[in-house]
Amino acid sequence: MKAMVSSSLQAIDRLVPRTAPWLFPLLIFLHNPRRLLKPEMWGDDGPYWYAQAYQYGLGSLLMPISGYLNTVQRLVAILVQPLPLAWTPFVFQVVSILIQAVPAIFLVSRRMEGAWPDRTSRYLFALLYLVMPNAPETSAGLTNSQWYLAILAFLLIVSNPPASAGGRLLETFVLFIAGISGPFCVLLMPAALWELFIADRPCRLDAWRRASVLAATCLIQGALILGISGERRADLPLGASFDLFVRILSLISFGAEFGYRSVSDFFHLGLTSVSPLPYVAAVGSLALIGTAVAKGPRILAQYVIFAGGIFALSMAKPMVSNPQWPPMLLPPAGNRYFLFPMIAWWGALFVLAGLPQRWLRLTARTLLAITAFVAVPRDWGDPLYYPPTDFIARARAFDAAPPGTVMEFDIHPPPWKFSLTK
Repeated sequence: MKAMVSSSLQAIDRLVPRTAPWLFPLLIFLHNPRRLLKPEMWGDDGPYWYAQAYQYGLGSLLMPISGYLNTVQRLVAILVQPLPLAWTPFVFQVVSILIQAVPAIFLVSRRMEGAWPDRTSRYLFALLYLVMPNAPETSAGLTNSQWYLAILAFLLIVSNPPASAGGRLLETFVLFIAGISGPFCVLLMPAALWELFIADRPCRLDAWRRASVLAATCLIQGALILGISGERRADLPLGASFDLFVRILSLISFGAEFGYRSVSDFFHLGLTSVSPLPYVAAVGSLALIGTAVAKGPRILAQYVIFAGGIFALSMAKPMVSNPQWPPMLLPPAGNRYFLFPMIAWWGALFVLAGLPQRWLRLTARTLLAITAFVAVPRDWGDPLYYPPTDFIARARAFDAAPPGTVMEFDIHPPPWKFSLTK
C-alpha cells in the first residue's frame, strides 16, 4: 500500500506541467464561482477603498483604517477610477483572486526548493490552500486581500534569493507593499531576522535587503498603530475568559477539519459552546503542532511563530462585536482570524505525515484525509451567501447621472452601504 501511494504521488509529480500553477486562479474561481459570476462589493470595498479613492484620489493612500495603512486595496481602488462604477465589483474580485493565487504559484516554484525541497508535497499543500475550507470571509474578496499578501511575503522571506536584479527589485516592491498593507510586517520580522542570522555569504546581502524593507514598513505601521495619525483601533470590551479562549482556540482545528458549515452546526448542537470537547481539541492540536515544530523543518517553526503571533494580537484587539470574544464561537464572526492558524495546522500535519513514527504518521494522514473528504466538499460553494443587491443597476444609473447626483448603494454583508456624490 505504501509503495502504491508513493508511486502514485511520483506519477502525479511527473504529469503536472510547469504551466499548471497558472491555472490556480481558475481553481479559486471554481471553488466559489458566484463571487465572479455575480460580483458584489464587500464591507470596506465600498465606504473606504472605493469611496475614499473616488473623493481623495492618491491622497487616500495615506489614510489609515483601524490604525494602519491598507495600501494594496487602496491602490486597486485608485486604478479602477477611470472605469465605470458598474465594473468595479468584477475588477475587485479578479484582483483579489489573483492575489490569493500568487502564494500558491510561488510555493510550487523553484524559489521554494531550498526551504521546502519536496515538490510533490508543495503541490499538494498548494492545492489544499487554494480550496481551503472555513475561509469564506477572506477568500476572493479585496477587503481581506492583505492576509494573502502577508502569506506571499512570508514565502519570499524564506525562499531562495532571486537570480536577477529585476527579480530583486520586484521582490523588494512586493515586500514593501505587503508591509504597508495591514499590521503583519511586525510579525514577519522574526522570520526575516532568523533568515538573516543563518544566511551564508552568498545570501547575506539578500537577507539584509529583505529585513531592511520589512523594518522600514514596521516603522511606518508601528507609528500609525501607536496613534501618530489620530486613527486608532476601536477599544471595545473583550468579554474574555480562559474557558472562552480554549473554545475559540479549538475552532482552528475544528474549522480546518470539518469546515465552516460544520462549525456552525457544532455550535448549535452545543459541541463548541458547552461540551468539554473543545478542551480535548485544543490540547491535542497544540500537542501535534508542537511535535511537528520540534521534528520538522525551519520553515514550519518560522510560520508557526508568525501565525501564533498574529492570532494572539487578533485576540487582544479583534474587530468583531461588542463584547468581542463571545460571538466568535458562531461563524462568521471573526472568521478571518482563523486563516493563518489553520494553515499552520495543515503545515504541521504535512510534516507529521512524513515522519517515521507510525502513530504520528497515521494520525496526520487521517486528519488530512478528513479535511480533504469532509471539510473541502462541505464548504464548496458559498457558505456566506447573501441575496444579491441592486448595486450594478444603481451603479449604471450613477454612471449616466449628471454631476452633483448623490446616490447610496447597498453592499454585502447587510446592512453595509456607502454613498457617492458625482
